[in-house]
This record gives sequence, structure tokens and C-alpha cells, in this order.
Amino acid sequence: MENTSKKPREKMKGIPAIIAGACAGATEITVTYPFESAKTRSQLGSQVTGGTRPVAKIWTGLYDGYTAAVSGSMVKTAVQFSSYHAFASALSGPDGKLSSTQSMACGFAAGVTEAVVAVTPFECVKTKIIHARKVQDSRMSTVSGAILSILRDRGPKGFFTAVVPTTLRQSVNASIKFSTYHKLTELARKRYDQEGKGLSTLVSSAIGSATGFVSAFTTQPLDVVKTRYNPFLSFISVF
Repeated sequence: MENTSKKPREKMKGIPAIIAGACAGATEITVTYPFESAKTRSQLGSQVTGGTRPVAKIWTGLYDGYTAAVSGSMVKTAVQFSSYHAFASALSGPDGKLSSTQSMACGFAAGVTEAVVAVTPFECVKTKIIHARKVQDSRMSTVSGAILSILRDRGPKGFFTAVVPTTLRQSVNASIKFSTYHKLTELARKRYDQEGKGLSTLVSSAIGSATGFVSAFTTQPLDVVKTRYNPFLSFISVF
């Protein structure tokens, strides 16, 4: 008798996973960057001055530092997912499955990797640009200007000034994100995917939204510390 059972879909690995992660990161930051910019300005104590600003200037201002952010997001997401899959492959059992604890451990390790390789240096440049434009310093309001300023003032180590709070934030965020996503997907498949056809786009989007909310809410205090912990903002205390 012919075996008609469906084979489980293979997980994306290698170069395709890196490319998919980079594209996902670029899409995410493009859509959410106005909120990210507003959040960073709020954490730095930015206040609107000079009366009513034209709508065009407000809109373009929300994308200050976008070039550094989208570059960093693409690298960050690619590193995060590729490293997560690498750690998951090492820890998973013969059936290829992970427990919630293993998923959290893989997420934590992936968070540390992405924080050191991508997030810390790119976040440093992005925050530098946003602050420079806030105080109307045109010399450091571009990616090249911010990079040269950091190198001139502190050397290469200047890109890793906030590596400790950033690593703490990213590792906790990734561990919560992957473990939450893993658990919610597991529960959703039991309820909505009994025939093994896969989850619908709506259910997958709902899981992603819930995962994003939980990870962002739980790590927000660490994000505030990370943003303020920069030597070129010495007049702002961490707390």
C-alpha cells in the first residue's frame, strides 16, 4: 500500500534563512521606524521646540537615522535567525523538536550573538544621528559623520560602549520571543492545524503580534537603559 502520509516541511536553513531574515528585518524596520524614532527621542528627553513644525519635516524627522537602522536590522535579523537555527540544531533531539526550555536557551544564545555582532554598533550610530539632529549638529547627522565622530572620539571601542546593557536586553528579548513563539505555535497547531496543512496567515500574524508585545513589554526597561548608556550623552544619566 502506498504511503500517503505527508512529509513535514523542512525548515529553512543556510543562505535562504539568512536572506529571509534580512528581508524580514528590512520590512519590519521600514514599517515600525517612525515608532522606534519617537521612542528613542522620548528616551533621550527630546522636546519639540520652535512652535508648530511643518508636516513634511515631522515625517522626515521620524526617519532620522533610518539608513543605519535598516542596515543594522537586516544584519541583526539575519544573524539572529541563522544563529538560533544553528543552536537549535545542536540542542534538538532525533525528531528535530525543541522543548520550551531549549527554545529559550537557543534564543538567549542567539540574542547574545546578534547583540555583539550587529545591534550594539548599529544602535550606537543610529542614536548618535538622532541626537545630532535633535541638537542640529549637521556634522554628525549622517551615517558617515556619526561613524567618523565615534572613531575620532573613542576609537573602534566606541561602537561597543553600550554592549553590556544591549547584550542583556537582546538576549532576554530573544529568549522570551523564541520561547513564546514556540509555545504559542505549538498550542495553535493543536487547535487550528489538526489536518497538518499549516497555520493560516491570520493565525501566524496573531502569534507574531502577541510574541512581539510580550517580548517588547518585558524588556522595555532594559531598552531605556541601553539607549541612554552612551558616552556622548554624558549629560543624561542612565536613570
